[in-house]
Amino acid sequence: MDFHVLVVLLMPIIYLLTLLYPPVLKNLFVPSFLYCWPAGQGLTVAIVQSLQRKSYKNPNHFKVEGVRLAIFLACFVFTWWVWPR
Repeated sequence: MDFHVLVVLLMPIIYLLTLLYPPVLKNLFVPSFLYCWPAGQGLTVAIVQSLQRKSYKNPNHFKVEGVRLAIFLACFVFTWWVWPR
């Protein structure tokens, strides 16, 4: 199973446990900002497929890698900025 799928499947379970048993899990750290990684992966796939459809004769691999790098850096900076210090 992919890591992104695992994160998407586990995050709602943690939220539900926190809501159902507040006295026991009141100090549980729920990193909801980690949702940006699966969202970034989905955005990358959508943009890359769109680029490949538009330029099917001559796909520009630098554009694809540039998009992947930009989305990775955006997720990385967002995670670093939001992570509690």
